Amino acid sequence: MVRKKVEKPIPPMGPGSKVVALTPQLRRHITQRMVGRKKNIKAFDMSFNTILMKKLPEEIFKNEELIEHARTFEAPNNRLKKLPKDIAVWTELEHFDVRHNQLKRFAVEQRINTDYLLCFLTYIT
Repeated sequence: MVRKKVEKPIPPMGPGSKVVALTPQLRRHITQRMVGRKKNIKAFDMSFNTILMKKLPEEIFKNEELIEHARTFEAPNNRLKKLPKDIAVWTELEHFDVRHNQLKRFAVEQRINTDYLLCFLTYIT
């Protein structure tokens, strides 16, 4: 007699987490595209434009699939006052836009590969 393997649900955060497990409200701001010469590499674009958020959702920093494949992060025209240090987990990030927010400081660890990072910041007071 063979037992059926019980499949556990995909977690939204932590080890083995996938973008499909995120809430629909959060998933609508994340777009997946295939890049590379053979279009075989996943890339995720996150766009939180003008939704007047005051802080970034923690799920986007703790989702394993986003950590590995995030390429674009846009959050202009919001009410962000500070950015968490967790942004450094996105090592493949190429485009980072936080223009027109209320940022007081911008301190990110040096683990981000800034060779190809296009960064848009506004005047920080």
